[in-house]
Amino acid sequence: MPDHPLQSLENRLLGSYRLHLQRLKPLRYSGWRGFDLALRDRAGILLQPPAVEGIYSAGGKDNVRPWMDITVTEVLEGGRGRRLNLRQGGLMHELFQLLAPVIPPGGHLMVSYEGPNPLQQETDRALAAGVPPVLTPLGLLLYMSGFRLVKNWYLSEGGHEGPRKLWGEKPPDKSWSMLWDKTIARQLVNYFDERRNSKERREMAGWKTTAQRVLSSLEIDDAELRRRIENFLKKRKVVSRI
Repeated sequence: MPDHPLQSLENRLLGSYRLHLQRLKPLRYSGWRGFDLALRDRAGILLQPPAVEGIYSAGGKDNVRPWMDITVTEVLEGGRGRRLNLRQGGLMHELFQLLAPVIPPGGHLMVSYEGPNPLQQETDRALAAGVPPVLTPLGLLLYMSGFRLVKNWYLSEGGHEGPRKLWGEKPPDKSWSMLWDKTIARQLVNYFDERRNSKERREMAGWKTTAQRVLSSLEIDDAELRRRIENFLKKRKVVSRI
C-alpha cells in the first residue's frame, strides 16, 4: 500500500506515457502536501512542465474530507522539441479520470482557470459570459470524472487571494448525488429557457451539445424537472437516461 494517496498515481499509464510523482512535499498546514505530477515518455524522459501542480489536503476538522487544489497544463515539451497536447486524443479526460479516485466521496477537487493555457482561457471567457460552470471545458472534465456538483469559486484571503477556480464536489452518497443532479439540471434548463436577444442565442447555441451530454446523464426524480429535460433533449433528438 502507498504511504500517501497520491503515490497510487506513480507509473500509471496515460496513453503511451506514464505518470511520475515528481514532488510530494509537506506544507505549513497539517495534512497538506505540495505536489507535481509529470509525464514520462517511453525513453524515460520527463516532459516539462509537470502536467499537474497543486496541493493535496487530507481533510480535517468539521468533517472536511480530503481535497486537492490544482493547476493543469495542457501542452508539454518533450525531448528533441516534441510537444504533447493533452487535449488531443482524450488524454486530458483520462488524466482527470486518474486523479478522481484520489479524492473519496464527500471530498472536492478545485482547478484554477486563471493562466495562459487555452483550457483556462476558454473556461474564463465562458464563465464571464454567464455559461453554467459545468458546461465550461474545465467544468465538464470535473463532472465527467465524478464530481457531480461544479461551481465557480473564489475566496478572498485578506491580501493572499489565490487564483479563481472551479470547485467540483464528489457526492458523499446516492441521495446527495441525486440532489446535486437536480441542482445542475435546473441550472442548465433555466439557462437555455431564458429569453435572450439574437446575439446571445447564437453564442448560447455552441453550448447545447455539451448540455445534452450532461442532461442525458442525470438521474432526476422530480417529474416536472424531468419533463423540462425531456423537452430540451427531444428537440435535439437525444435519448435520456432519466
